[in-house]
Amino acid sequence: MEIRLTNRYLSVVEAIAAQRVIQENFEIGRRSSPSEYKTSNELDLVLVTNTVLRQEFEELGIGDLFEDIDPSRIHFLDKDEYQYQFPGSKGDAVNVSHLGMLEINRNYYSENPYEMVFIYLHEAIHLTSFNRLRYDPEKGVILPKEVGFSRITNSPIALDAFVGFNEAVCDLSARRIQEKYIKLFYPDVEPTDQHLLIGTYPQELEVLEAIVEGIADFNSESPVDVWLRFYKAQFTGDISSLKEVERVFGNGSLRILARLGLENLNENLSDEQKSQIKSEIRDYFIGKRTINAYKRNNS
Repeated sequence: MEIRLTNRYLSVVEAIAAQRVIQENFEIGRRSSPSEYKTSNELDLVLVTNTVLRQEFEELGIGDLFEDIDPSRIHFLDKDEYQYQFPGSKGDAVNVSHLGMLEINRNYYSENPYEMVFIYLHEAIHLTSFNRLRYDPEKGVILPKEVGFSRITNSPIALDAFVGFNEAVCDLSARRIQEKYIKLFYPDVEPTDQHLLIGTYPQELEVLEAIVEGIADFNSESPVDVWLRFYKAQFTGDISSLKEVERVFGNGSLRILARLGLENLNENLSDEQKSQIKSEIRDYFIGKRTINAYKRNNS
């Protein structure tokens, strides 16, 4: 018995445990028919996203890794139901990537429905990213270990790594896909820049952009080529491209990048303190890039 998740297989014991976890979630009402609880626009969004992501995987030369997102595992919930399922959640969506499931608070986007496209794209990229699972024999459960660039410990102590960088890669991926296939996502209207959401992690995106441009400058190559290496890596799980960060930005830079996003997991920090930590990491990479450019131009 094997359960396939993003082209990676579990052992028989792990697969049995995973099947039990998934079945338990379905039995408590988390699974629906493909169209149940979805408006026609929401169902179209799920199906169109499958189409464009399949095309993206093909263009990256990894078409064999793509699996359609099952519409029956995607739920668009009204505010009351969302809060009932996830009490205390302040967010817009809950992504259970290791179960291939996604719950979205549709009321969060009532004022700007265009945002739904971007948020769904962002979360769909998480779902189709490389996933590696960890089996906890004591609890008998399957837990995520690697999702895209993220390395997850499931520890009460924040020991995760590259969480913020992973979110930035998803944000930029969603932005570029939305722009590339805008006619498919918006067949009846032509949204303006004011309508389109271009990122939910703006400070993390600034870090990613500084890294992409810094590596491109250092290697005398196109930023697009650098970006494509990161873009592909989130789906394949081969994050060797991160080695370039240490080579270009210096010793210790990879450890600094790994910390980005951990501040969001610390409930003892205020929003201002979290923003300050992100700003310091951003300034580090922008500063290093500037120094590298100065040395190169004056050598």
